[in-house]
Amino acid sequence: MTRHVHHWHSVMIFEENTRSLFTSDLFIQPGQNKPVILEDLSKKLVELSRVRGIVANEEPRRKGGQKLVKLNPKLMCPMHASAFNSSVFPRYIDAIMNESYAYSNRLLGKEIQEKPNRN
Repeated sequence: MTRHVHHWHSVMIFEENTRSLFTSDLFIQPGQNKPVILEDLSKKLVELSRVRGIVANEEPRRKGGQKLVKLNPKLMCPMHASAFNSSVFPRYIDAIMNESYAYSNRLLGKEIQEKPNRN
């Protein structure tokens, strides 16, 4: 269980024989990419999360990331992204562990104005 990595009910699956990790939406990537990539799109992942306002808090993702490192996966299979191998996995983990990408009063790149209290 990896609660709040994407939503409260987030689950990731690790297939031990092939060391394949099915990562839910943790490593979402923008655009139309090939089914399997070797390039590092971690900065784009961070920017997409930041601009869309889809991550409420980084802490659940960081806790999940710590669990994943211990598994030493060979292939990451994100839900909305290209699969990638262990050669770029450390860069993705570094991005979710160290970058700032949580919701910050901006949605789709625009600042959200609070409505005045009408009491």
